[in-house]
Amino acid sequence: MSRRTREATQIPRGSFSGMHPVMVLCLTLLIAGIALIVIGAAVDGMLSLLSAGVLLLIADLLYLAARSMWRSPRRPAR
Repeated sequence: MSRRTREATQIPRGSFSGMHPVMVLCLTLLIAGIALIVIGAAVDGMLSLLSAGVLLLIADLLYLAARSMWRSPRRPAR
């Protein structure tokens, strides 16, 4: 494979190039939940958006907490 072909087939490096795809999804859901909460609180009569944002935020934070517990090493103290 020539150098030109390799350069053409490489994926461009963006701001999330070093992050795991699940973490990108979690950050996106966190931002979306916060945005829904802000819009639901600012606009009169948008209580459903506010509650959806709160539920999304709670679900995402619970997933991140559970994921960090699953990945923590279970080593005995020395």
